[in-house]
Amino acid sequence: MQAFESGPDQSPDGDGLDGDGRSFGISHEPLGDSGWLFTIEGELDLASADRLRDALEGPMHDGASGIVFDLARCSFVDSSGLAVLLEARSTLDGSSRETRVALVSPAPQAERLLRMTAVDTVLPVFESRDQAEAAIGSADAEPSPR
Repeated sequence: MQAFESGPDQSPDGDGLDGDGRSFGISHEPLGDSGWLFTIEGELDLASADRLRDALEGPMHDGASGIVFDLARCSFVDSSGLAVLLEARSTLDGSSRETRVALVSPAPQAERLLRMTAVDTVLPVFESRDQAEAAIGSADAEPSPR
């Protein structure tokens, strides 16, 4: 499995900006046998949500058993972005495999949105990548208090 990078010099139109001219980037890399770490930078919103959705297709098709979304550098998330995160969980939960989706270190705005919408009760939030990686491999893992 190879990592996919979508950064400032690798956006669909080559400028690293989403459709509204804001910076957005995604990188993903394998975790263990069938897990994936997605690092999201910039604003995850209506203009960029489809880029994340597209990036998820390959790992999902290849049988991903767990996904960690690192949101530490994600400065903004709206309902479109939340929808993609929840779709990933729904897609994985619809398979016959044991699966997990975990979030790491959301920026303050994203953390407020997760709490206000109660998405943090559906997608566990962890303080570190190590904790989240352990969680996607263990059905017994509990999120860190935040």
